[in-house]
Parts: sequence; C-alpha cells; structure tokens
Amino acid sequence: MKVLVIDSNPKQEEISHSKWAAEQYIKALKEAGHYVEIWPIYQMNIPVIDETTMNAMSKTSQGIDLSEEEYEKLELREMILSRFINFDHYVIVSPLWNFGIPPQLKALIDNIAVAGKTFKYTEKGPVGLMEGTFVHIQASGGIYSDMPEMEFGHRYIKHIFRFLGLEEKLSLLIEGTNLGDFERSIYQETLDDWVRQSVKEVM
Repeated sequence: MKVLVIDSNPKQEEISHSKWAAEQYIKALKEAGHYVEIWPIYQMNIPVIDETTMNAMSKTSQGIDLSEEEYEKLELREMILSRFINFDHYVIVSPLWNFGIPPQLKALIDNIAVAGKTFKYTEKGPVGLMEGTFVHIQASGGIYSDMPEMEFGHRYIKHIFRFLGLEEKLSLLIEGTNLGDFERSIYQETLDDWVRQSVKEVM
C-alpha cells in the first residue's frame, strides 16, 4: 500500500505533538511493509489561489494563451494533483490553529479539490472520484470535544476528504496540550493502542 503523509506543521517533532504521534504511526506502517512518502508542505512550493491563478483558469476555459507566470502556476498545480492521486492511504498531520487548519494545508487542498479530477458534479449532487482511506492526526491546545461548535480543523478535514471519495479510518485527536498537565509519557499508552488499531484498519 502506498501511503502519503501530509505534514502541515512547520514545528519540529520535539515541540509538535501531532508530528510526534505521526512518527510512531509512520514507523508502524513501514514495519508492516507499506511504502510511505512524506510531504513537508511548509517546505514545498504550494501555490495559492490568487489573481494569477484565477486569470489562468479563466483563460484556459476560453482557449486564451497564458502568460509564462500563469502557465507555471497551472503546471505546478497539475503536478501536485497528479502526484497526490497516486496513493492508497493519506495521513493528514496538523495542529489546530485559531479553531482551524494551517494555511499551507488549505492551500494544498485547494490544489487537489478539482472538479472533473477528484470529484464531479451530477444531477444528484457532487460525487467523489478518489478511492482509498485517510486518517487525521491533530493536536490542539484546548479540549474541543467539550465545545465542538468551535472546532473547524478535524470537522473540515473529514468533510473535504470524504467529499473527494476517501473513507475515514480511525483519526487521532490529541487534546489539551497547552493546559499544563499533558505529558507524552502518560499519553503514550493511548497512542500505542491507536497506532496498533489504525495499522490493522488500513491493511
């Protein structure tokens, strides 16, 4: 099985709890014989939807020649999408920032959620075109299970990836990391159980 890990935290593992958990999941997946590729998206050139991108899309639909900058933007978007769709299992690793996902992760999603490529419109509504599974590993400073109306990280991730046709497996939401009593050593048993169960889920 081909696994893509989307690392959307610019912090190092030493201070990122989501990365810390993801590293142990990655190790277990590799030990089970799966191929794992990691995209450290804060070190990658992920184009955002800006005026240049919008103009390029409009020109393409009208058959108008693109400028060099517009062509390069669309080529990069296409390259990211073509690589993205070639995996079987996706691991989204992210913090919860200001109730939502990091901007670089949103930029990546804007490059892969493309009508006609990863989903299509039908008379009965949109239908996802992708096949495979995903898990979301998210760490948050507060405990948002107590106030779900303010949590737009995992809620968004699960809906957008399901929208693309992927099946969510057992995601991991690490909460309360900034409350003063969170210790990795105490959480380790919970993480070990999740890793074992999740590796079995994606087999």
